[in-house]
Amino acid sequence: SSQLAVSVYIASMREQIEQELEAKYLKRIDYLVGANNELMRELEVCEGEIITVEKETGSIDPSVSEEFRTKGGAMSGVAGSVAKSAAKKKRES
Repeated sequence: SSQLAVSVYIASMREQIEQELEAKYLKRIDYLVGANNELMRELEVCEGEIITVEKETGSIDPSVSEEFRTKGGAMSGVAGSVAKSAAKKKRES
């Protein structure tokens, strides 16, 4: 009987610890996704400013790579996919 009580106690503590860790890490993930989204918005504004300056001056800054301009800037590739996916998940929850 006391062995059963110990087993129930251990199971209960394990569940409580798992819930606390999950809550802690979900908060951290939400914070990091929010920070990433904020940085992406800021980067998009900067990209827009680069494009505007290029149009106004008629010249292209050689420090901005061809890949960056032709593939859609910051929202291309894996980083953009991850940011879009995280934002979608957050909206759905």
